[in-house]
Amino acid sequence: MNILILGGSGFVGRAICSKLVAAGHSITVPTRKRDNARALFPLPSVTVEEADAYDAATLVRLTRGKDAVINLVGILNGDFERAHVTLTQNALAACKAAGVSRYVHMSALGASADGPSDYQKSKAKAEAAIRASGLDFTIFAPSRRCLPQQICPHGEPVATADADGAARCIGALSAGVGR
Repeated sequence: MNILILGGSGFVGRAICSKLVAAGHSITVPTRKRDNARALFPLPSVTVEEADAYDAATLVRLTRGKDAVINLVGILNGDFERAHVTLTQNALAACKAAGVSRYVHMSALGASADGPSDYQKSKAKAEAAIRASGLDFTIFAPSRRCLPQQICPHGEPVATADADGAARCIGALSAGVGR
């Protein structure tokens, strides 16, 4: 599959890119600053493109010719509405404009319109937009993510579990399994 990964240069994104490249997929990762994604440069089927993924027209261009879009963007501070909701809405619109029907989204546990934090509310709002999109989608919410120096109780970084889950989502979508 040819996949666009938003947030591909982040902690979880790097692990997912590695897993998907190993499975034979081609990946495009947009990033504001190309050097921020230098950890992806050695991966043979990853194209890192300096681009503003928040620009709707750019997002449509990046989505053309792809089989699926994965959105891993998540912030803990800042403009939650822009990062979680607007970007998701723009990605969904880009999928429709480019004829891409497969969409995988990393959300968060506790995402709820009634959640106690703006983070949880914005993640819930993004999920609602995805469910209403008409696309074949998978939303996954990892239990937690560790920083690279942190190790899970079983000795394995959490990003590996997230990457495996996303890779399974892509495999299920490519086999025609949706929601």
